Amino acid sequence: MKSAKSTLLSVLHSARARTHVLAIPFCLVALLTFSLMSLAQVLYGTLTGTITDKSGAVVPNANVTLTNQDTGQVRTTTSNGQGDYL
Repeated sequence: MKSAKSTLLSVLHSARARTHVLAIPFCLVALLTFSLMSLAQVLYGTLTGTITDKSGAVVPNANVTLTNQDTGQVRTTTSNGQGDYL
């Protein structure tokens, strides 16, 4: 006949084993989720806007110059008839 102490230890060991068995799939799902999230990060972007004057009126055909302060790279474009640039 098992003693109360050995029965309690047996229950505790089986509870720990179930916890470890459940932890493995949880960790795998978390790893997969965070791996997929990191793929969503991109190294490029789009800058858009509308050129307006002090009164708020759009400025069509305005020259737009964008400069990357870190690299010094310069991009130029011209706004359209509604003052929008891409």
